[in-house]
Amino acid sequence: MKHLVACALAGALIGAGSTLHAQQNYAGHVYGIFGLASDGGQVGDFLTAGGGAEAFAWKGLAGGGDLVYFWPRASSSDGIGLLSIGPAWHFVNRENPGRVVPFINGGYTLAFRGGAVNLWYAGGGATVWFASRVGARLEYRHTGQRGYAFDNSIRFGGAFR
Repeated sequence: MKHLVACALAGALIGAGSTLHAQQNYAGHVYGIFGLASDGGQVGDFLTAGGGAEAFAWKGLAGGGDLVYFWPRASSSDGIGLLSIGPAWHFVNRENPGRVVPFINGGYTLAFRGGAVNLWYAGGGATVWFASRVGARLEYRHTGQRGYAFDNSIRFGGAFR
């Protein structure tokens, strides 16, 4: 478990370092998020907060990960950690990126607190770049397990390249 967290943090730092050249060729970005979530009830029963990074590998294909804290609105101390890694496809011309960049993503999520559970995630959204290096991120993400919907969340945040 410690090795998985260390690998995810190393990947996020590598992705953050690749954003230094974003002005010349959009190579990736880092982001922070806050979200309203549900475990099958109403959206907003749970909240999420965290951050992540994505680095482009080929055309619009990126790899990345994020680490978020997921907790019930009534009790922030009863939350769990969600570590997600996986690919994403960004509908973007990296040499001349537009203002709005839609994306889809999916992959593996590790839910942890006292123990750990393997989950998958799928989602999509868009990043709206207000300036050359600063944007707003909006994402819908579904996290679950075979036959069980664990989390549906709407995530808002800032993106930086």
